[in-house]
Amino acid sequence: MIERELKYMLTWQEYARLISDFSKYTHQDIQVNYYYDTEDFKMNKQGITCRIREKHGKFTATIKKHGVAENTSLEKSKQVLNEKDIRFFNVPDLKYQGKLETERTYFYATDECVITVDKNTYLNTVDYELEVEYKKGCEKSAQKNLFFFLKVACKTNDENQLNDFCEKRKHAESKSSRFIKKLLNPDTTCQG
Repeated sequence: MIERELKYMLTWQEYARLISDFSKYTHQDIQVNYYYDTEDFKMNKQGITCRIREKHGKFTATIKKHGVAENTSLEKSKQVLNEKDIRFFNVPDLKYQGKLETERTYFYATDECVITVDKNTYLNTVDYELEVEYKKGCEKSAQKNLFFFLKVACKTNDENQLNDFCEKRKHAESKSSRFIKKLLNPDTTCQG
């Protein structure tokens, strides 16, 4: 499966504003990502994430190849028994690296586009991101819906400011990349 998405890092204030202004129109999920890699992070160096996601009591193992094309990644997934069931990955010397918990708030969802805001907690770090997942051919529609929420987050209707926000914060690193960076250098502040 090819995943098309745009990611934007948010400040706590922008996150809180969105949650506050849209709370009665949203719903939340909690998901936990358990990350696996070799001792020398061979998979991460190749742009590959091996994760098991726990959501609604189910566990899904995913191999995700990042950067297949702009704003896309290639995913292969399978339901597994639990967070320790790594047989699907079929990678020698894979070991558990840690977990990242996401409190995901759904703001907008159609067949073409899903917009969420995530609060991610991992390795004594909390960060916030806005994600837009969309189907092929629907990027313009996704961008239009995104701007609606950014107007609230940024407290502006100025299209130049919104374009500037998107330009400065687009292409945020994946959750797994931020997790690995923090794991390898605990003293750094990860900002997508």
